[in-house]
Amino acid sequence: MRWVLAGILLMLFSSISHATDYSVSHNPYEDVNFNTTLRCLAQLHDHVNNNDPRVSSYDDAEYCAVTWMDYAGYYGNDTGLLVGMGSPKQWPPEDYGATAIPSLDNIKFYIPGAEEGGYLKDNITFAHHTHSTFMTEYIESAGCSTCNGGSAAPLTPTVGVPSNRLYETEQELVDLVNELGGWPIYNHPSVGPNTGLTGYKGIEIMNTFMSLRDQKDNEDSAGTGTRLTNARALWDTWLETVSARIYAVAVNDHYGPDHTVGVGTGGGSVPDDLVANDIDQGKIEVLLTVQDLEAFESSVRAGAFFAVHENETASKGAFPEVTNIVVGSNSITLTTTAGNETVRWIANGSSVGTNSFTLSLFGLDAGLKYVRAEIDDGSGRITYTQAFELVSPSPVHHSGFGEMGR
Repeated sequence: MRWVLAGILLMLFSSISHATDYSVSHNPYEDVNFNTTLRCLAQLHDHVNNNDPRVSSYDDAEYCAVTWMDYAGYYGNDTGLLVGMGSPKQWPPEDYGATAIPSLDNIKFYIPGAEEGGYLKDNITFAHHTHSTFMTEYIESAGCSTCNGGSAAPLTPTVGVPSNRLYETEQELVDLVNELGGWPIYNHPSVGPNTGLTGYKGIEIMNTFMSLRDQKDNEDSAGTGTRLTNARALWDTWLETVSARIYAVAVNDHYGPDHTVGVGTGGGSVPDDLVANDIDQGKIEVLLTVQDLEAFESSVRAGAFFAVHENETASKGAFPEVTNIVVGSNSITLTTTAGNETVRWIANGSSVGTNSFTLSLFGLDAGLKYVRAEIDDGSGRITYTQAFELVSPSPVHHSGFGEMGR
C-alpha cells in the first residue's frame, strides 16, 4: 500500500513541477482609464470611397469612424485612389467629394488607408491584400511581364509613380507600408496565408465577407467553411512565434450596414438569400481620450481596442462590452456590462480557462507567450481582447501540498 501511495505522490509532484507562474509584461490597455474612456465604433475595411449612401449607413449605425478606402496597388485597379502621377491618395477625403463630417451625426472623422495588392515580379502570384491603415501615400506593384502565369495581360507601373513607391514582392509591400507611416493589416488571411512574412501590425480574424463564404460552404458542403477558424489560428500562430503585439481586427469588407438584404442579394460566393443578421458583423471598438484621428491612431497602434464579431441577430450593437480590465501581479480580471457571458482564455492557441472573468497566472503550462480573452454572450456575439504578453522569470517547482490550493 505504501508503494502505491508513493507512486501516486510521485506522479502528483511530477505534474506540479512543470507548472509555471507568469506575470504580464505588456498590457495593451495599460493607459486606458475605463472610467472616462470614449468608445469609438470603427470600420477599417469596407469600400466606402466616393459612396455617400455607404457613409450614411455607417453614420446611421452609430459608427464614429470609417476608412476612406478602396482597392489600390496596380495600374487599372486603383478605383480613383490615384490623384495624379505619383501623387498622394485622395486625402483629405472632403477635398474629393466625401460627405462633410459636420453634416454627419455620429462619424467624427475619416481614416486613411487602402486595400493594397498587385501582381508580383515572379509573374505568377498576386500579392495578398494588405490594408495600409493610416498611410496617405500611393504605392503600386512594379508590374509583371506575364501576370498570373500568362493568363493575364502584362502590367507596367503607372507613368510617373516614383521607383521608391513600387514593390516587387509581398514583403516589399508590407515594408513600404511601414516605411510610409502605415499600419499594415493582413486582409482575409484564410486565403493563402503566408506565415513567412514579417512586419504586419494587425490581422483580420473576423471578416463579414469570409463569414458569409463560410456560411455558404456550410450550406453547400455540410460544414466545410473554415475561413474564420483558420484566420484565428493564424493569429494565434503569429502571437506565439512572431510577436504578442500583432492585433486582431474585425471588418465588414463589402457587407456593411448598407448592403441590400433579401433573395438574390448575396452573389455567387456567399448565400443568395441574405437577411439582416448577415451584414455588419465585423467592427472594432477603440478606446479613446478624444474622438479625433490622432487619438484614434495612437490607440490602435497601442492595441487599446477590441475586435467584435456580431452575428445571429438583426439588432447590432449589443455585443459584450468590456467595462474594466485589471492586470494584477499574477492575474487578469475582466468586467463587462452584463457580467454573465462565457469567457474563454486562450494561450498559445489552447484554452487555459473558461467561465471565469479572472484568470490566475499561477501554475500554467510552461512556454506560454501570451494570453487573450474571448467574451461570448451565447448568441453569436463575441468580443475579442488583444493579447496580453506574458513573462516568467523561471519555472516554478512546487514542493508541497500547500502550493496546490494556490
